Amino acid sequence: MELLASNDLTKEEIDNWFDELVASFETDRLTMLTDTTPPDKKEMYIDMMAGKLDKLASSVRASTSQFFIEQLVALYLKELDTRNAFPKKLAFELSDFSKVLVWAEIEDDNEEVEDNLILAEAKINSMFRKYRFDIATTVVESSDSIPIPPHYKQFKAK
Repeated sequence: MELLASNDLTKEEIDNWFDELVASFETDRLTMLTDTTPPDKKEMYIDMMAGKLDKLASSVRASTSQFFIEQLVALYLKELDTRNAFPKKLAFELSDFSKVLVWAEIEDDNEEVEDNLILAEAKINSMFRKYRFDIATTVVESSDSIPIPPHYKQFKAK
């Protein structure tokens, strides 16, 4: 997820990127003029033209959060799979724009899965903390008989 330093790019790569960007804006200009812009993009451009910076910032934050949270959850699931540490039940909740809460129910006394859940959380947090996103796991055992809280969404592997 690191950006390339500009000195790693050739003049041709830089020119091509900017040419594509300008072409994309030109396409958007034409769709705005012909009233064929998708509604969400049209709203964004209208907000930009009206100087509604608060609305733009909120939209950018929501998009950024969605991007990082999707990446965080996908990598967390991949890490659980790699560690063969899928709990008996797994559920997620987004507590704010930057924190994912995990509810994991494991078999009684399954220290290996519990340890791997903790290690998976630590690994993901080490990757995403620099972006101010993190994950927090609550682990319960089957004998605790605590249901998944209603505001969590249960994950069902396909």
